This record gives sequence, structure tokens and C-alpha cells, in this order.
Amino acid sequence: MDITAIIPVYGGEVYLDECIGSLEGQVGVNIRIIAVDDASPDGSAELIAQRHSAVRLLRRKINGGFARAVNEGIRAVSQSDAVLLVNQDVILAPDCVRRMIDAMQQRPGIVGARLTYPDDSIQHAGGYVDPITAEARHHKDDRNERSQACDAEFVTGALMLIDRAVIEKIGMLDADLTPAYYEDIDYCFRARACGFVIQYEPTARAQHIEGSTIEKGSYRQNWFYHCGRIGFVLKHWPLERIHTFFAHESRIVGTVAEADYFARIRAYAFNAARMSALFNAAVMLYPDRQASFSADACEQIDRVLLNLAEIHRQAAPQPAQDATPAPIEEITFTSALPVMAKMREIVHAFAGKWALRHVIQQQNEQNKILSMRLTQQSAVLRENMRAIEELRKMILDSNRQFFLRSEEALHKPYDQPE
Repeated sequence: MDITAIIPVYGGEVYLDECIGSLEGQVGVNIRIIAVDDASPDGSAELIAQRHSAVRLLRRKINGGFARAVNEGIRAVSQSDAVLLVNQDVILAPDCVRRMIDAMQQRPGIVGARLTYPDDSIQHAGGYVDPITAEARHHKDDRNERSQACDAEFVTGALMLIDRAVIEKIGMLDADLTPAYYEDIDYCFRARACGFVIQYEPTARAQHIEGSTIEKGSYRQNWFYHCGRIGFVLKHWPLERIHTFFAHESRIVGTVAEADYFARIRAYAFNAARMSALFNAAVMLYPDRQASFSADACEQIDRVLLNLAEIHRQAAPQPAQDATPAPIEEITFTSALPVMAKMREIVHAFAGKWALRHVIQQQNEQNKILSMRLTQQSAVLRENMRAIEELRKMILDSNRQFFLRSEEALHKPYDQPE
């Protein structure tokens, strides 16, 4: 079987030698390698060009995220029987790809591998989506319960072998789903909906450092994750489950981490803006849902998303109001013996007081400047919230019009002229 490996690259200079080396060292299989540099800020592209001449290097001028980088690589594939997605921070065992191919030849579709952390603890042994929160869960196989090949809801795109027939049937990754996270899960669900098998092969093994492109726990990671999670729900869950999901989201307000509020607010608003497109994709993928995904349902979910954003905004830590910091005061000396207090005051007056007076004066001036800037920022924030409310109204109207036009297009005969 002829295989093309695609490595989406972003800031991976320290990982690429080992990753590419492990691909070039695969036994019993012919692998072409395409690396797609997604406008890396480091010397990743130069390293590949200088040290790995056998690797076909594609350079993107603008960073577009995981899915767009992968899709550019897939478009460059010509004759391969399957495409292997490989994260830049993955190191494959020498027989890893051979074992994935064996599994695919028995049951065509998508095959995933057993991934471990650098300390050899298990990171991924197939995955599933939590039926309430839609969080991506990875089987950890702590008791060796997944030692046999089995079906999975999804396998991670960090190392995923895709049969060419899957690509020909369902196309490429959904680049509009999110900048990162859930594109691989979405792809597995789309493939299963079209009759393909998603399987986990435990004998195919690799190490994954994980998170080399996005700082874990950062606002950026949280925003990407929630954006993909909510988009996945709107695209793949039936309407009843969508309402259950949002009911749970409203119940957890007040329990999320402080830094997570703003990531969630942005994710809710972003998915409200693209909800009609997600609903249309859902209807194309699951035709039996067309009746329930009406224009009214679309508008109702729109309002739920924007209300969730507002609820989280109100629960989030608020910026300081127009408060002026208290000026720094000089110390007042006290003592059980009044004479001692007086002596300390006299010493301070002749020494410390004169040394500190100019410092206190400068600090009070800085406090005034800081107070003024905080007041300005609070005013800007209030103005932004007013603008968001106006955008909310525009989104509701735009989504409804878009959905109505799409319904008309779905019911129009194919031979009807424009």
C-alpha cells in the first residue's frame, strides 16, 4: 500500500528531526512525506529544507490552523492509497504504520494508534465524546482493557491513517469548524455517517508530546477548544440533545475557571454567527433532521447561544469601576510608652521622612495616572458591550434570512434554472 504522510507544521523546529526521522525509519512500507508549514514563527521550514531534502515542503504565507494545513497537504497527494496525518511532535515506533495498514486492509476506513506521553503513560487508546458536555475523552487503557483492536467513536488526528476512499467520499477536513480541536473528531463522525469504520489499533504505537503549538490552559487553547466543542454539537447532535447540552452549559456558570469565562463567551458568540452554516451541514450529513432544523429552531438556538454568552459575561470577574486609589500616607508611630513614640517621630522627621517624601509624592502621581487609565478602559469595555448587543441583533436577523434562503435552495429541483 502506497502511503503519503502529511505533517502540519507550526513552530515545531525542536520536534521535526525526530518526527521525520521516525517516518523515514518505518519498516515494510513506502511512505512519501509532505510537510505543510503554516507560517511558522521559527525556523521550522528552513530546517526541513536544509536537513530533509526528501520531504516535500509546502509553505503557507498566512497561518490558517490545523485543518487548512492538512487540506493543503491532501490536495498535493496524487496517487497514494491512504493518507497518514502526523503531528509534528509525534515519534512513531518502527512498525507503527505497517500495523495501521494491516488493520485498514481488513476493515477500510480510518485507523488510529496507541499514543503515549514521554513518560510512557497512555495518552490515547481511542476516544469518545461525552454525551452531556461534548468534551473529547481519550481512553487511557489503565488496566490493559483495550489490548485488542476495536471500534472507536473517534481517533486522534495526531496520528490517523485515512483510506483514500474516505477522502473521495466525504472530502477533506472542515476548515470552518475551528482554528484547532475537534476537526479530527468531526471527520471521524462524518466518515461513520457515510458507512466507514473508525478503529483503534493497539499494536500501532507512537509517542506524542502533545500541545507543542498551543500553551496548555491558556485563553487561546480554551477558546479554540470551546469553539470546536460547541460547533461539533450543532453539527452532529439532534435537536433534543442540543437543548440538553445548552441546559447543562447554563447550569455550570459560576463553576468555571476565571480565565475560561471569556473563552466561552467568545465561543458562544462565534458559533451563533456561523450556526446556520452548521445546521445546513448537519442536514446534508443527516437528512432525517431536516424537519426539526427549521428556521424557528435556528433562531431559538441563536438566542440560547447569545444568552449563554451574556450569562457568562455577567458571572465573569468585572473590571474595576471608576475608583481612585487611596494616597499613600506617612506612618504614624505608636508605643506603650508615649516618650518612645515621640522619639521615633523625631528621628523619622530628620531622616526617613525627608528620604521618603519624594517617593511617596511620585507614587501618588502614578496612582492617579493608573486610576485614569482604568477609568478609560472601563469606558471602552462598556462601549464594546453596547456594540456586541447591536451585533447580536444583526446576527439574529442575518441567520434567519440565511436559513430561509438555504431552505428554498434545498427544495429547488436540480434542473430549475437560476
